Amino acid sequence: MLHAEVWQRCLKLWALIQPWLLTISSVLQELGESRHASTLLQNLLKSVSENTLVRYLAHLLKFVGTLQDLNVRWESIRQLEVVDALLSMHKSGSHVTNGLKAVRWAAKTFGLALPDLYGGLLVGVEARITSDRKEALPLPIYVLAYCERALLLESGSVGFRLFLGAILISASASLRFSDAQHILWTSIQAAQDNVRAISYRTKSSRCLFANEAFKVITEPDRMAAFFFIAGMMYMEHFPFNSSFGIGSVAIGCR
Repeated sequence: MLHAEVWQRCLKLWALIQPWLLTISSVLQELGESRHASTLLQNLLKSVSENTLVRYLAHLLKFVGTLQDLNVRWESIRQLEVVDALLSMHKSGSHVTNGLKAVRWAAKTFGLALPDLYGGLLVGVEARITSDRKEALPLPIYVLAYCERALLLESGSVGFRLFLGAILISASASLRFSDAQHILWTSIQAAQDNVRAISYRTKSSRCLFANEAFKVITEPDRMAAFFFIAGMMYMEHFPFNSSFGIGSVAIGCR
């Protein structure tokens, strides 16, 4: 359900940006002559995850709008004008790197007739500013302690405990929440001291996490987490599909 909703947002954004890309895209122009245009287009759009696609399309739409505000012709844009547009977007709250990534993705995927997006003036624009850097804070230990305590005391509904368990699994295995939503149910393997599984789509790539996609290792004083996961695997009253998303179950278990 979550992926379907995000995909619909992607399609709405795509409907707004496609007319602009079509004028300078050799790929989209050729695509219009194909009998399988819709399938091929969907494959192109799904070269990145739905959430990433939403961000890219939103930045592209803002990029095109900024070019209009600067009275720049989309069909004959120069590198200097690309830089001006990105810096104008940055002043209005869109980071230069995010906008540039979106433009580069579109140029590569749809064969856009744009100037060099890697060298020249863009080298200086892409340089990170110290004040713009952000670092994710670690999850406070008292949050993890609360989750473990709630599982031990069986506090709250089953759905709530599944949510807390998903937090513990993701934290113990160093999984991003999006990666936790793409765990193959059939790949989950439980042993006496750990649980392993495979994510079929990660933030960095669609390859596997190596030999251990994610692994939760238990200790004698932390067996509650293992029993939670093992019990979740064999709960017959939860009709899971072959593709299991820990995060999806946590926020929408049936």
